Amino acid sequence: MKDLLFIFSFCVFITLSSCGNSSVKIDPNLSAEEAKAVVLTEKSLPGGSKIESYQVVVSTLPLALLDNEYKNLRDEANKARLDYRTNMTRGLPQIAQKNLETLQNIQNTIVEKSKNLEKSSPEYIFVLADVKEKNRRDNNLTGFIAVYDPKSLEQVDLLQVTTPLYNNAVMVTEALEGNLSNPEKGNEIITSNNPIVDFILKSNPK
Repeated sequence: MKDLLFIFSFCVFITLSSCGNSSVKIDPNLSAEEAKAVVLTEKSLPGGSKIESYQVVVSTLPLALLDNEYKNLRDEANKARLDYRTNMTRGLPQIAQKNLETLQNIQNTIVEKSKNLEKSSPEYIFVLADVKEKNRRDNNLTGFIAVYDPKSLEQVDLLQVTTPLYNNAVMVTEALEGNLSNPEKGNEIITSNNPIVDFILKSNPK
């Protein structure tokens, strides 16, 4: 029993010590692993950066984070939308219908890939941080997404919310909501029930 108490006390000491050098206020509701992930995120940011606020989410990998893999699909969707409006303006509804079919096919592809990724992806710890960067000229906060293996706390990825990542989140969200194939839909604010994707959509992309 004494040995177990010693081990437990030692683990708590290590956790608190590792967090003690952090300038970020650690949410007491976080697990030891989640708290450590926040500290690791702070240490991995560019020099002169400061975390203004954050949230921690344990989740599978959302498709919206894979912006590089879906660049061509975004370009195809943007072209189809533009061509649809152009053809409708020119009074060419039959050609415009083909543009709608292209958008519907892209939407179906995204929905299917999102389902497959949700089934196959392991869970990660995500730290979603609004960061004040020293060298950002517009003075907006930068969204950073740090991804960790929950067992080893190895950092799997560290992403900034850039314009391509933001655009990918918009495309994926519209597709999952069934709105990508509706180019007539207005430009209302897009939100997501996935906290990671919603964080991207509410960030100021670089």
